[in-house]
Amino acid sequence: CTLAAAAGGEVPEEARANACGMLGALAVGGDLADEVYAEIARVLLVVAAGGGGGHLPLLVVAEALNALFDVFAEDDARSMRVLLELDVLGRLGALKPRVAAVVRGEGGKALKSAGDWSTLGRVKEALLNLGLFHTYKRRVLRRQ
Repeated sequence: CTLAAAAGGEVPEEARANACGMLGALAVGGDLADEVYAEIARVLLVVAAGGGGGHLPLLVVAEALNALFDVFAEDDARSMRVLLELDVLGRLGALKPRVAAVVRGEGGKALKSAGDWSTLGRVKEALLNLGLFHTYKRRVLRRQ
C-alpha cells in the first residue's frame, strides 16, 4: 500500500478509509522528518477533497478528515507551520460546503437507501468536527 493508494485506484473503499487512518496515526505517533509529516498531511488533504478526480466515497473523505484532525490536533510549532504552509484552514473551509452538499444530496440519500447508517453517522460526525476544528485553529492562529 502506497500513499497514493489512499486516494483511489482499485482498492476497496474500506481499505482506502483504513489507509487514511493509518497515515494519520503514523504522522501523530511516528518520529517523522518534517517533510514526511507534511507529505502525509498533503495526501490527506487531497483525499479529503475527493482525490485527484474530485470524487471519492464519503467514508474515505470522512476518514481523511478525521486523520487530518489527528495530524493537526496539537498546536506545536511543526504542526502549525505545516498547517500554514499547506493552507489547511483555507482548503478545509472551502471543502466544508462541498461535503455538506454531498451529504444533503445524492451521497447522503444513497447511504440512507442502502441502510448504511454507520457510514452516514461517521460522515456527519466528520462534518461537524470539521467546523469545530476550523474555528478552533483559527482562534489559535489569532493568538500567536
